[in-house]
Amino acid sequence: MANTGTLELRSGHLKAAEVLLKSSVERERSLAGDSAAVAAAMGYYGKVLSITNRNEPAISILREATALGERYAGPSSPLAIQNRLFLGEAQLAIGDQQSAGVTLTAAHDAAFAQYGAAHPLTLRTQLALAQMAAAGDRDKARVQLQAVIEGLRKFGPQGESNLAQALEALGDAESNLGHLDEASATLKEAVAIRERSPDDIWELAQARERLAETLLKKGDPVGADLLKKAARDLESQLGADHPQTLRAKTALH
Repeated sequence: MANTGTLELRSGHLKAAEVLLKSSVERERSLAGDSAAVAAAMGYYGKVLSITNRNEPAISILREATALGERYAGPSSPLAIQNRLFLGEAQLAIGDQQSAGVTLTAAHDAAFAQYGAAHPLTLRTQLALAQMAAAGDRDKARVQLQAVIEGLRKFGPQGESNLAQALEALGDAESNLGHLDEASATLKEAVAIRERSPDDIWELAQARERLAETLLKKGDPVGADLLKKAARDLESQLGADHPQTLRAKTALH
């Protein structure tokens, strides 16, 4: 399941993945105690909880997963860095910018020192830092995201999931800056990549939502229908009260 720098969870099956990962943690611990395998399963389990907006329990689990990853695989291992990345993203999701900054910077520094600037795991941590920066300085985030995208393009199909995430973040930043033509072109590419993996329902829906928002800002009527579909898919996958669902519904009005 583990793959450095990318989350190997098919988002159309988040509930099934959650059950499987939770049982995997319990089974591994009952058979052999804590281990790198437990840390890996726990990290992905925490990530699923974060995706589905249960960030408080996710943070608790991801703290433990990070500690176990460092203990059994080493502080600079892909496992430990990835778990720390997931932890930082969960902290960012609840608005804890200070903790997220410390966590994500530590993950990026470890990845950079161990694997170099061009490694997908380093780029993935850089992407998370850029997304954090977008909350306060969109111009800075824009420059960072462009650099991440340039790096991810070199990995071809292997880096497409992370590339789509970076393109979506860049498109959203461009849209908020009023660069609507650039934003729509970037977001159309993100959607096109997500459409190649149609089982990733919520990720595709989120990319479509961002594109629809930009199209509506441009006065393009296509955006309305796209936004309605995105809102339906986000609600079916993530729930009616999830922040992404609420964002889509708010944009409809």
